Amino acid sequence: MAFEMDPPESFDQEGDRLREPGKYHVVVLGVEENPTNKDGKLIDNAVFRASLAVLDGTAPGQKDKQFDLVFFAPKMTHKDRGELARKKIWFFANSIGCAAVRDGKMVLDFSQAAGRQTCLEIEMQESKYRDQNGQEKVAHNPSLVYCNVYHVDNPAVRDWPKDAAALSLLPAGVRKKPEEFQQKKAGTQGAAVVAGNGNGRSGGAAKNATATSPAAVGNGGVNLDDL
Repeated sequence: MAFEMDPPESFDQEGDRLREPGKYHVVVLGVEENPTNKDGKLIDNAVFRASLAVLDGTAPGQKDKQFDLVFFAPKMTHKDRGELARKKIWFFANSIGCAAVRDGKMVLDFSQAAGRQTCLEIEMQESKYRDQNGQEKVAHNPSLVYCNVYHVDNPAVRDWPKDAAALSLLPAGVRKKPEEFQQKKAGTQGAAVVAGNGNGRSGGAAKNATATSPAAVGNGGVNLDDL
């Protein structure tokens, strides 16, 4: 017997999750402090999870795909004494205008993060896990390449694909001029924050932070010296 029903909104068989590595222009859907896994348990040593959606990018067929990035607290026991973890946190937050310097300390505040945009480079990182039947499976999850995250106006990403219509929706206060990024290269801590360079390959102000323990991320802000 024939019957009718509404068709799916999309005929993409891969679903709505990001599948390909690439350089992406993304929008922040939200930032969650003290993130949990699918079982509701806190993710060990995680400071926050950023939920993102692709606006444009170098990999075809990934527009509107979504993915999460989890940022972990620095560990002084690591060979780099937590430097890379601090950089990932700082440059992501700075690229979306959620970082500041207060009384000589670096502070993050994600209360206005939703709707902000950034450009970042993603690789697919392989990880193994066991399903509910105990069978070993392999997952490929999006991961930030080093600290390759940039403010949308950074000249370093001038040639990256971007959604012009989406960019036009950003508040004027979070847009930057090219000369501001030149100030960053000149090398003052204040300029690093103002410019929102978002390129982890330049140490910048993040090197002044020290790591002790995870910190909460909320409306009151996070002092990176507390991480």
